[in-house]
Amino acid sequence: MRQLTWKKADQLKSTLIQYAYDEENGCFYDSLDGNMNPTKHSSMHATAYALNYGVYTDQDMADRMAKFVYGKCEEQFTGSVYVTYFILNGLYQSGNGDLAERLLTNPKTGDGVKTYANLLDNLNCTITPEAWGPTYKSNMTFSHPWGAAPGCAIVQGCSAFCPQMQVLIHLPLRFSRGSCFRRGKDTYGKGKRARLL
Repeated sequence: MRQLTWKKADQLKSTLIQYAYDEENGCFYDSLDGNMNPTKHSSMHATAYALNYGVYTDQDMADRMAKFVYGKCEEQFTGSVYVTYFILNGLYQSGNGDLAERLLTNPKTGDGVKTYANLLDNLNCTITPEAWGPTYKSNMTFSHPWGAAPGCAIVQGCSAFCPQMQVLIHLPLRFSRGSCFRRGKDTYGKGKRARLL
């Protein structure tokens, strides 16, 4: 089953590159028509998602895609605060961490500016916000998982800590119950291991 899944993933990747990649501009088209012809429109996020999921053939292609994504976000992020996870992760995973760090540390601020400096300096966010600001979502919250991209980027990208599934075949889990759980029987036992795969 696992081999079949990888085979289908490789086929999908090849098909996307064959039909939706714009080699001249180093980006992906947004969609295809019914005859598998590209629509000739390329948004930043189509390429950011492809970069994030490793839809490229070699480092040269990944670098061209990274430059396209960075070029669209250089002044300020394009898209929602949620999409920045895919932008940053794709840049880091493709070996373009320098571009990701430039986006993370972009100092530009102002009304409606889509940068993390603006979230910290103008909106005084101390935790992850739901949107770039009230300009984009008037009933936004200032504590929403959508804005968690910087935390993930710093841990997985800057520090290179990114667990691989092959490593997680056996993961020791120790359940440490506090006093409020002492009433019932310990159904897990001390030091039991959970098999994830």
